[in-house]
Amino acid sequence: MSSARNSGRAGIIRHSVKRVVLVMLGLVLALPVGFWLVLTVQARSLAQGVVTDARELDARSFVLSGNEPGNVIDCLGRAADVSPDLSRQLPWTDAAVMAVTSGVSPFAALRDEARAEVDAHRAWVAEVAACGRLATVAPAGGLGAFADVRHGRRQSMPRLMESLTSLAPLLMRDALEQGRADDALELCGATLTVTTAWMRLEGLEAMLPTLGPVRAVDAGCGDALDAASVEARQRFARRVGEVARLGPDGAEMMRLERTSLALQLFGAWVPARYDAMLPANARLITADQRAAPWTRGLSGTIALRLYWRKFDRGMREVEAAARLPSGERDAAIIAAQERLAAPFLRRFLASDPMDLRYQMYAGYLDTLHARLEALRARAE
Repeated sequence: MSSARNSGRAGIIRHSVKRVVLVMLGLVLALPVGFWLVLTVQARSLAQGVVTDARELDARSFVLSGNEPGNVIDCLGRAADVSPDLSRQLPWTDAAVMAVTSGVSPFAALRDEARAEVDAHRAWVAEVAACGRLATVAPAGGLGAFADVRHGRRQSMPRLMESLTSLAPLLMRDALEQGRADDALELCGATLTVTTAWMRLEGLEAMLPTLGPVRAVDAGCGDALDAASVEARQRFARRVGEVARLGPDGAEMMRLERTSLALQLFGAWVPARYDAMLPANARLITADQRAAPWTRGLSGTIALRLYWRKFDRGMREVEAAARLPSGERDAAIIAAQERLAAPFLRRFLASDPMDLRYQMYAGYLDTLHARLEALRARAE
């Protein structure tokens, strides 16, 4: 009797243990499957937003009224293909060059070699200036939002801007000294047009390279306005008004930055059906992400995928902060950036993936718009 009772208890215990083991095994199997499903649903939700933004940003085009038919960006690309590299022969940081561009010294004060470089590239500057007289601003030939980083023009456009920083203000000074103030003012307007056009399409990627020529021509633009004819001043006022309208605001710049970074950081996990909806250039980015050797390991992959939601939320906060008045904007951007910080990712990446200097870029945009408005008001 006792033996039968003990045998029954042992059977119950074995059955209970078996059930517990099966439940635990089910949980062990269900947890990774459930985690994978959560990441998949999250990727689908976030990818929808990336696709919407990428399509709208890639399709942007702008028309500058009163200009000649043609695409500013396509024209600039051709000029970039033959852009000189003057970083050694005629660096804009050279003290003698800066003295001439600021109007302190005459054009003749340049070294013979420097004047020879300027003369050798007058035709090239005229080609760039002609781009500034065209009406359409739209992506073309390796330039624009999400452009392929392997395209040759990704390297040649910064070189173009650096060469323009050296040459444009010197040619403006030469024209002013020869009594051709209208020509100097025309070159000023063209420089402002081509730099703003490229920055509008490519955002923060183009901001720092365009900073050089915009600042370099500032003093010459003012002196040209003082000496130019009434007709030239009127044309310049209309032109600068169009350039100011073309100039981007901080929110649009941050929307482009958010979308570009999302493709670069998380493009490998954009579902195929959404990847097919992306613009062609954006698909090149996601293809690179999927094809690249994955060296971060399982923990790095999981950490980055979990960060996607935090990244999207934080970047949208930065974008919203960029719309605030300047007095409130910087503090709001900094607060949003603090929530974006991802120190745990430094273990798997070379550095924190976020730039975290967005308030500086917003300040530059303020300066650009203020400079354009001041020139327009002075021309009128």
